[in-house]
Amino acid sequence: MTSPHPDPAFPTLDEATEQFVGSITRSARTQETYALGLKVFERFLHETGYAGTAGTGAHPPTPGALSTAAFQDDVLLQFCRWLLAQEYSESTINTYLSAAKRLFRRLYVLDQLASSFNLGKALERLRDFTRDIEQREPDPPNPDRRIPQILLYYDGMALPQGDKARLKRLRILRARAVVHTIYASAGRVSEVASLNRADVQDGGVREVMITGKRGKKRLIFLTREAQHAIRAYTQARGSDGHEALFVSHGRNYGGRLSRQTIWRTVKEAVKALGLYQAVSPHDFRHYRATQLLNDGARLEDVQAILGHAHIGTTRDVYARTDRRTLREVYDTFTRSAQEALDDLEEQRRRESL
Repeated sequence: MTSPHPDPAFPTLDEATEQFVGSITRSARTQETYALGLKVFERFLHETGYAGTAGTGAHPPTPGALSTAAFQDDVLLQFCRWLLAQEYSESTINTYLSAAKRLFRRLYVLDQLASSFNLGKALERLRDFTRDIEQREPDPPNPDRRIPQILLYYDGMALPQGDKARLKRLRILRARAVVHTIYASAGRVSEVASLNRADVQDGGVREVMITGKRGKKRLIFLTREAQHAIRAYTQARGSDGHEALFVSHGRNYGGRLSRQTIWRTVKEAVKALGLYQAVSPHDFRHYRATQLLNDGARLEDVQAILGHAHIGTTRDVYARTDRRTLREVYDTFTRSAQEALDDLEEQRRRESL
């Protein structure tokens, strides 16, 4: 499949995406979610070479420069297959697909797709495929066991000194605090991004009450290492007047850190360490759940620690297990990043004997 010549009657994908995201008025968070989903859609186009974007020609088009006339009604199905191959979670796949479907519905209504593009066929192909997937037995999460290396990667970074290097130093300290907080809390990216300095008292507390998914209150816990990383980061920031725990140190200085930036923080370490490329912040949750259960924690306690919805739609976390019990379970079965890697090395040594 090749990309057609640019047609002024059709916008580029970048233009269409900007107009679509700008048309969303429900909430800034919805805008952010769909923008992220469409960034992933562009990565799918580039990595699969859809419509000639593989980079093999003399001047291959970038995904964002593609005319919307280049898309055929197999694009949603191909995107779904690619997402599955990346081993994203079911909820993440649904979110990214929703962004793409809404974009193409808008383009179809505005007559900004090729005349051969049949929206009904595109959606039906996707429904048939996902219906087959839903009938299969789901595979359990199998997170990369080297995930703790991500924490050590940022811990081992040298901190540049001097006034001119302040922003770079802050970004490294922020990255350390981010990955330690995700690992310690096993929280969702949105939960970590929404933390305020007052919530964690600049690293002074080990228990933090948050509002999680579907507006439910729950506790998250912090390891000593996470507290130390948060304290180092907030001390370097000083009293800057910004309430968010994690903020931008770029053009939008002081603005709450986006979920995309947290995602990129993890991905940078994944690439540098040569880990499985599909590892994402959400895999920290899978890793921690697996770790806790394998080390003997009760299933219902792990569910409470992670804030899983199937604890019960009407039960508060305290109705199931009190705070002290949860804290004892957490402290008993939590491994530091270094301890987890030591355990893995010891297991490999025993297997080689």
